[in-house]
Amino acid sequence: MTLKTLIQTTSVRFLFLFLFCFSTKLDAQATTEEGLIAKMEEVYKKKNVKQLDSDYSTMKKQALALGLDSLYIELTFQQIEKNGGLQLYANSELLLENLLINENFYLKKHPKLLLRCVHDLGRLYLMHGESEVIKKISEYYYNRYFKLIKKIELSPEEQKTAKLNKLWQLVYTKNDSVFYYLDQYTLSPKEESMFLNHWYRATNDFEKELKYAKILNDKIKIINALKNNNQFDEVEQLYPEYLNEFKDINPVSEHELYMIMGQMYSAKKHYSKAEEMYTKALDYFEPKKSFLNTDKIYTDLIRIKLELGDLERYSYYSNKLSEHIKNHEELQLVVLKNHLDYFSKVSDEEVQLKLGEEELKNQMLNNKIKNQKTLISFALALLIVTLIFVYFYSVNSKTKAELEDANKQMVIDVLRSKFKPHFTFNVLSVINYFVEKKELQNATLALTKMSSLLRATLDNMNEKLVPFLSEYKICQNYMYLESLRFSDKFDYEFEPIKNMTVEQWMIPPGIIEPFLENAVNHAFTGVKQKGKITLHHKIEDNKLIITVQDNGIGMKVSPLKNKKRHGLKITKDYIDTVSKLYKSPIKLKISSKKGTTIILSIPKLNPYIVA
Repeated sequence: MTLKTLIQTTSVRFLFLFLFCFSTKLDAQATTEEGLIAKMEEVYKKKNVKQLDSDYSTMKKQALALGLDSLYIELTFQQIEKNGGLQLYANSELLLENLLINENFYLKKHPKLLLRCVHDLGRLYLMHGESEVIKKISEYYYNRYFKLIKKIELSPEEQKTAKLNKLWQLVYTKNDSVFYYLDQYTLSPKEESMFLNHWYRATNDFEKELKYAKILNDKIKIINALKNNNQFDEVEQLYPEYLNEFKDINPVSEHELYMIMGQMYSAKKHYSKAEEMYTKALDYFEPKKSFLNTDKIYTDLIRIKLELGDLERYSYYSNKLSEHIKNHEELQLVVLKNHLDYFSKVSDEEVQLKLGEEELKNQMLNNKIKNQKTLISFALALLIVTLIFVYFYSVNSKTKAELEDANKQMVIDVLRSKFKPHFTFNVLSVINYFVEKKELQNATLALTKMSSLLRATLDNMNEKLVPFLSEYKICQNYMYLESLRFSDKFDYEFEPIKNMTVEQWMIPPGIIEPFLENAVNHAFTGVKQKGKITLHHKIEDNKLIITVQDNGIGMKVSPLKNKKRHGLKITKDYIDTVSKLYKSPIKLKISSKKGTTIILSIPKLNPYIVA
């Protein structure tokens, strides 16, 4: 080997060694908290970031490895913002869903970030939700958001943000009570104009839309309002100026501008220019999976080609729209699976929490009983003194009565906790059935019923007595879900509630559902013809009479000895205990003739007896 070759080879080796050491140093720096924050700030400042999602995924993995939960969450929100915010549907949706499903690991330590995540999901579905199911999911998240606000201490600035979020919900749902709250809240002229601009655009009052767009001085809102008011000359004059401002700096606004111009040229019947502008907008919105914008563009292009008689391009755009809708449905199926996973985790956690509470109650009660026994023993030792004996006897009697009531309440709580796990996981199996079969409509409807059912059932478990209407709705949702799974097995019918007295009649929670569940699981075993389950109610002799009836096989043996009907045994014990506790007998009558008829007779129960 020549000296020259040796020098070159050695130089190359030193160069590689230097580069390796330098890259290792950079990696080590990035895996410290300070290095990761510096990298996050560097990526955020860049106007055009290649491999954006890949960069953020790497940083989020590093944040988790360092145990920096709050930084992991902040990176997720930053990633959403860099992708175009909540305007771009799919990416934001999946990122937020992923955060929420891992709520137990990250967000519960950071309640204000949980608040932000739940609100953003509610608003995201509200902005892009055309179907009733998506609107219901949005309603679920907003309800949860407003409940969380009451539990979390907010700064004055955060309270103002919560008020603005409430106004956005009212605007997007076209609820005219927004005007009441605009009067109640102290807002700047620009903040108020922001809501009014959106309101009047949604209600097709385009003159007022333009008025408030100009107050906001928002270029996209101004040019869109001018287009809606058919002021096309002004739109064409402003277009080059606005395009120059947005191009390569604000890609979302740039491509919204193309879409607005496409709509204007379409209205003017300049169809070639409209298609040109729409194509530019699609180049951005379609890869970003902004389904709302893509839907509008393809729908208008199909209309244009049909009007021109261009069947080839009509067929092309129709196929693109169909493919686009299919992709959207597949994405929604992913979302439903995420929701199923989320509800399953929440259900399991809350069930465990309830069982933990019951164990704690039992322990406290046992301690109380032990203490009371000591007190009673001491009192008995002083029987020789008549006056002291009388005094301790009266105290003992009163305390004993309190303990009996506490013991009865414990039995009720334990019985209620037995209903919950079986009930919840039975319903979850219904949803999982449809998700596995990829029946999107049934799965989404079932999921909506499930969320209402789970929340209402958990709320009722915290109450000693609940209105009949509350249990009626829970049972309706339960039967709806079971009828989806057993559509060929039975029909069901609930008598509508038309009497407010019936609605507000107080009953023990969970007292009706076991009878319906028993009918679903056992009444039609071995029966070939389709069965029917009914629920009726009436007030008679100052009692609420509830009747659950089926036309199945009936009860061949005593329902209290049949192991398959163990739930009825628990329910009967529950009824007996409640009757003793409230000193008002709840009567249960079971007859088996051409099916099974359950009649519950519930008198007026006084909640103050056990308050």
